[in-house]
Amino acid sequence: MPPFAEIMGWRAYIYGKDHPLPHFHLRKAGQSVSIDIMTGELLEGQLPGKILREVQQWLAVHREDVLRAWTAVRNGQMPPWIQD
Repeated sequence: MPPFAEIMGWRAYIYGKDHPLPHFHLRKAGQSVSIDIMTGELLEGQLPGKILREVQQWLAVHREDVLRAWTAVRNGQMPPWIQD
């Protein structure tokens, strides 16, 4: 699945056959983390605190868009690109 956003140089992905908790993955330079869409909590991986706070601020603004992207992917559709 293609990315649906770019956040501070990290590409954001949602995988259709992943576990059902609404979340997304961020990937950059071989690193990968997952973020809970509803809480902004880091589920897997590690991010420096400053970057995590920036991602959480971005998510607070775009949460509804990210949930729509998550729903689209779970329904076998392409996620819309979220512009910052």
